[in-house]
Amino acid sequence: MLSASFKRHTATVEPLTGAGTYGDTFGPAFTVLGYAEAQRKLVRASTGEETVSEVTFWCDPGDDIPAGSRVTVLGRTSHVITVSTFDTGGLLHVDHREVALA
Repeated sequence: MLSASFKRHTATVEPLTGAGTYGDTFGPAFTVLGYAEAQRKLVRASTGEETVSEVTFWCDPGDDIPAGSRVTVLGRTSHVITVSTFDTGGLLHVDHREVALA
């Protein structure tokens, strides 16, 4: 779990629920507390393709943010490229999820 002092940003997440006739469909929005950093970096999507992430958002491991979801944080709306979970098995108090946003 991230410490409360680290959770300085609020992200609004609209989870991807599927694709419809007019494009992607999203579920009801919910908020997640975490830490966001605007930094451009190259990431590999689940499809294997390399793409550029503009924002990284760190949150608690229990926060469910599916790939493809629409996320608004730092005043911009982006889509989730990848979600990585870091779990120390209880050894350290740094377990978290790292969400790469396009």
